[in-house]
Parts: sequence; structure tokens; C-alpha cells
Amino acid sequence: MNDSTHHPPNTSSDPLPRLGAAQLNFSGSAFFVNRTARFVLAVPALAGGGEPLLIPAGDPRAGQVLKKDSAGRAARGVVFFNGTDRAWQAVRGDGREAILFNDLGPEPARLLQQRLLELTPRGAVLSLAAIKALLQFAQQELGLIDCYHKRLDSVLRDMVAISPENPNYLQVSKPVRHRALWVQRPFSFDGPVLQHYPEGAVLVTDERHVWGVATEVFLRNYRQLVGTQERVLESVAELRAWP
Repeated sequence: MNDSTHHPPNTSSDPLPRLGAAQLNFSGSAFFVNRTARFVLAVPALAGGGEPLLIPAGDPRAGQVLKKDSAGRAARGVVFFNGTDRAWQAVRGDGREAILFNDLGPEPARLLQQRLLELTPRGAVLSLAAIKALLQFAQQELGLIDCYHKRLDSVLRDMVAISPENPNYLQVSKPVRHRALWVQRPFSFDGPVLQHYPEGAVLVTDERHVWGVATEVFLRNYRQLVGTQERVLESVAELRAWP
């Protein structure tokens, strides 16, 4: 399978020590809420379901299944790469999931919306080729490499529009409290996907799941809860460090 949107590094001999959720203890951490701004690309029901959700050729794990269907085979949709986490991502092409471009300002969001409209003239339905073209534009022209998948119903539940001029530009509004740990050393995290952080990162939990967030992304977008007030962190040193 050819993925023209990004060429990730070879991670077959990645020397990063592996962390898993079972090793972590978040007790004692402050509470945080997420206020990240994102561009949400709803993926429609694609012709033929899209492409097989397999790690592409050129990666040491090529051919491994990213998501399975009900029969245990590779599901179909869109495969893409998160350059921040250095991880392959997959979104199903069944009309119920979305690709989120994470942590972006109003101008990149405007340019993404403009390119999306160019790729869907006269209200045409998004195709697999158009989605790949938008991913390529975001990554290569705008430098937006932090993208991942999410269910559309959770987007509608957890996010609100920032501006009526761009209905796909949304901000997280959910009140869910998170705890966070700052891992100062290089590591990879075996979470929902295998994430690689050679400069360290922040691990976040909502008490159900644990995932990694690049340090600078966390500082820009998460707010510490102080009573009912939301406080912007000034430095990652304010976080509880692990270990």
C-alpha cells in the first residue's frame, strides 16, 4: 500500500525504553482539563470502504493490522501518520469517524477549510484521494503533523465551534478532569497506539485510558483546575515528574 502523505522514520530498532499504563501512578497529580483547538474532518462512507487499515510498506511492521472488522480481518478506511507521536493512525471509512488535526490556530484552520472546499467542488462527497490530498496539504504545506482519529459522536459531544465562519474548527469543551505526569527522558508508550517520544512527553489519564501528549502541546492546551478556575501552566516543571 502506498501512503503519499508522509514518510515516517524507521522505528524497527528504536532504542526507546517502553512504558505501559500498568507502570504508572498518577496519584498526587493536579487535575487538568483539555481545551485544544482542532480541525475536524468528518470521513464519509467511502467507496469500497476505503483502503485496508494496514501499516504501509516501507515500515518494519508493514502489513500489521491497525483496525479489524467484525470478522477479524483488516477493516477499511484511511491510513495516515501522526508525526508528533511518530505513530500510524487509522480511521474507518464507514461515515462514523473523523480525522482531527490537532493544536492549530485560526489561520491554518482557515487554509484547511479553503483547501477542503477546493477538493469538494459544488458539494461533492469526499473521496479517499481527496482525503489523502488534504492530509498531504496539511502536513507538507502547513506543517500540521499532529493528527489522529476519533469517533464523530464523541466530537459532537465534547467539542464546540470556535467561529461560525469555519464549522470544522472546534475546541474541546468537555469538563472531564485529567491527571498528568511529565516523563523527562526518552520513551515510547504502548497505549491506544505505540507512541514514540525521544525528547520525553506528558502522559495523561482520564482514569479510564492513558495516552501521551507532546510536552509543548500539553502546555498550550491543557489547563490546571484550581477550584473552579482554569489556570494556564507557565512551565512543564510545574507538573509532577515520573519517575
